[in-house]
Amino acid sequence: FVIGEQQQSTEKNIKFLGKMPYEKVLETLPQFGIGLAFYTSREPWTKYCDPVKVRDYLASSLPVIINKIPPVSDDIQKYKAGEVVNSKVEEIIKASKKIVSRYQTYTSNARTLARDFDSHKLIKEALEKLEN
Repeated sequence: FVIGEQQQSTEKNIKFLGKMPYEKVLETLPQFGIGLAFYTSREPWTKYCDPVKVRDYLASSLPVIINKIPPVSDDIQKYKAGEVVNSKVEEIIKASKKIVSRYQTYTSNARTLARDFDSHKLIKEALEKLEN
């Protein structure tokens, strides 16, 4: 499934769902197998972004295939919650096959990363440290 602009695909395994409200996206994500997140360096802010889309994938226990531009790619790699690739088709296919071959491990790692970087948890821990 692909969320975004409605398109037709010749691939039988790809279905475009079109645009949808954010809440519906969150409801739909658990039906997916892998989250894809590719960014360009054309805009300077992408070098420092923390993409909500990637955090939503992780919170839905989806392994992520991402390129090296956003800093969250370091976390994906460290936790083995997905694969970091250049945006080349061959690398994306190879990463997909690798994830599928060890899918339970990748989904578990995605869940762990999401829990460890939960903003509410981090804020609570910081406030507790400040109070002590």
